[in-house]
Amino acid sequence: MTINKQERQIAPDKLAALLQLQRRSRDLSECPALEFLLVNESQRLVPYRQSALWFKKSGVQSHSGLVEPDKNSPYIQYLNKLFRAFLTLDSNAPFHRVSLSMLSEWGLTPDPEWLAAQTVALPVRASQNRIIGWVLLTRDEYWGDTELAIFSEWVASWAMSYQLAYAKSRTSVKKQILALGESPWTRWRLFRWVGLVSLIALLFVPVRLTVLAAAEVVPLNPQVIRAPMDGVVAEVFVQPNEEIASGAPLYSIDKRELESQAKIASRELDSLNVEFRQVSQQVLTDPRLRPRIRLLEGQIAEKQAEIAYLMELLERTEVSAPAAGIALIDDPSEWIGKPVQTGEKIMIVAEPDRVEIEAWLSPTDLIQLQTNNSVTLFLNSQPLNPIVGRLRYLGHEALQRSEGTLAYRVRATITDDSSVRLGAQGTLKIAGDRVTIAYWILRRPLAAIRSWIGF
Repeated sequence: MTINKQERQIAPDKLAALLQLQRRSRDLSECPALEFLLVNESQRLVPYRQSALWFKKSGVQSHSGLVEPDKNSPYIQYLNKLFRAFLTLDSNAPFHRVSLSMLSEWGLTPDPEWLAAQTVALPVRASQNRIIGWVLLTRDEYWGDTELAIFSEWVASWAMSYQLAYAKSRTSVKKQILALGESPWTRWRLFRWVGLVSLIALLFVPVRLTVLAAAEVVPLNPQVIRAPMDGVVAEVFVQPNEEIASGAPLYSIDKRELESQAKIASRELDSLNVEFRQVSQQVLTDPRLRPRIRLLEGQIAEKQAEIAYLMELLERTEVSAPAAGIALIDDPSEWIGKPVQTGEKIMIVAEPDRVEIEAWLSPTDLIQLQTNNSVTLFLNSQPLNPIVGRLRYLGHEALQRSEGTLAYRVRATITDDSSVRLGAQGTLKIAGDRVTIAYWILRRPLAAIRSWIGF
């Protein structure tokens, strides 16, 4: 067996210190104790002024002479920057000497208070020779190759013990969590804390904010039939929900008064014509009657226009359907004999296949709504078969309804192929933005409290 020159130069006390440190690292099972052993107790192996342990995931983990490094101190931040620069070094070398030129290249200013004259870096390797961290050693004396070789051997042995302790600590944490269920009292405390944490987490789960409004299925673009003139409804020719063709008669206005006015106007026109002929014959002998002729001509023209207007009104007493559809009217018998004014709504002619949803949203339920928001209609007659649609229109101001309340008009189009009866009523659910469950629960109570306290 041959022994190289470097091994012969290692003092027996150094080998004994190495064996003792390796034995202690194998006996320790906690990561903090191993970290303390590396940065503080390693002085038995080689003397140094400062030592620091750094990991890629956690930064400076331990430092000689410190119970716990302050992550925010300028010195620790300087070391973190220095350690990150070590990642650019040769990963296969057992150690690296850090020179002033290297510090300048990395953009670090040499500080005698933070780094001694002689600085070395040794990699901490995990399985498959993967570097997971670095050990920094500084002192004023020059580092010998023998010292660095034996310390590199100690770091490699320490890294194996540290990996075993780290894996054991993670397993023990899992066992502690599982062991909490062995005692009934401890199990109850576990369930209570888990339930509390789950409840708090549940309050921040996003949900869709929705509001409800009373709704009705109404015709889309209906033909509103209004009274063409002042008068009295004489007869209604259609029944409620009756299918009618285009041009079919709907109702008529009593035309007896118009006919009597037309007869009187015709008789007055005949009298004016007779008088006009007589004056026309007399003007041949008496020229002073010429102004009378012009007056009679104006009266005749006026009376002819009045008769033409009355005839036009007589034609408009018969109201016909402008398009095919169904007639939407209340009890027709209530309209017979009822006086109406020009423009008054009598009935609606609508296409049964073209319908939409109309709803009235209370001001207290008004939320941030956008066009094309999804809506769902639950009919009173079919609550288990909801109808899906999209928001088409939301009124910009609240309108007063017949029962005296204020509400915003909402119109929505039906997007599915559901067959909906015109006039069906139900409840419309309008979806808004996504909010947390906490806001969804506390929205109304907070609004009530705010209105009660006044701000």
